[in-house]
Amino acid sequence: MLELGLQEKHFEDVKNGRKTVEGRLFKDKFSNLKSGNKVVFFKDLENGTRTDEKIVVKVKDVKHFNNVDSMLKEMTLKATLPRARSYNEGNKVYSNIYGNALKNGKLIAFSMEVNNSNNKSNKKPQITSNTNNKSNKKPQVTSTENKFANRNKQIVNITERSNKPRHYELYLRQPWFALMKEGLKEVEGRLYRGAVEEYKVGDVIHFIERSQGKENILETEITKLTKYPDFKSLLFHEKSFKVLPGIPNIKCGNEMYEKIYNYKFIKQYGALAIQVKIISFNSRNAPPRNNKNNSKKNGNNRKNNSGNNTKNRNNNNSGN
Repeated sequence: MLELGLQEKHFEDVKNGRKTVEGRLFKDKFSNLKSGNKVVFFKDLENGTRTDEKIVVKVKDVKHFNNVDSMLKEMTLKATLPRARSYNEGNKVYSNIYGNALKNGKLIAFSMEVNNSNNKSNKKPQITSNTNNKSNKKPQVTSTENKFANRNKQIVNITERSNKPRHYELYLRQPWFALMKEGLKEVEGRLYRGAVEEYKVGDVIHFIERSQGKENILETEITKLTKYPDFKSLLFHEKSFKVLPGIPNIKCGNEMYEKIYNYKFIKQYGALAIQVKIISFNSRNAPPRNNKNNSKKNGNNRKNNSGNNTKNRNNNNSGN
């Protein structure tokens, strides 16, 4: 059985099911690696110490590549390096590990699944003093689970679907626009107020980002809508890495949202998790700003088109 060391953060990502692909510089020890084999990962600490904590995974598929870029694109950045925000950042991760060896060497990547049967705790079961009576105690819950237990009652899944999809526009800042385009950001979080309250599954959202004279548009379809009492609850249940990739924890993510939205509004209206799938991406020259003539013209167009089902841009929410 092949044994490999894995940096602590990557080890935790494998353990949590976020990282499902491992990429390595090809060496002789990988020559016989094939589908169905088992690999043992040991957790390596930042100081170089290898711990006894391990994870056993089952190899699903094995592929070979000439460079990091092609490996990350075919095996996907999200599955290989779930914490990386871009392909450029992913390339840097491998450059820092292997350096110049990447220029002449080849890479091997394998998809995997955690073998839970081999990852059970080795702790001995506790034996109560009275073995003849079954305990009536309720199972213990973690502090985090207890913290959000009462909020579960306030979570609402919005299942209503549009018979005729309506179109909305939302501005989305960088780096979140790029992360959504690359498939790393799967969920958008917004204050449940205004046009957002009208959203239904099947509606279309055009996420817009302007930079360097260009207007970039990401067309997406809403696949799931869930209302939460606040953004802490949203980040906990939707998984913070799917909402704000690269943000280290829920606390940091929540602080980011509270800089965008007033806490009183969050408490009053709640938060909406918008899960989307990408339909298309387009880029065009950005229209000029602060032009009075264009403003009047656009105003007239809005009046003339008031009967259609396309909604005006929602500028109340600046995006996360």
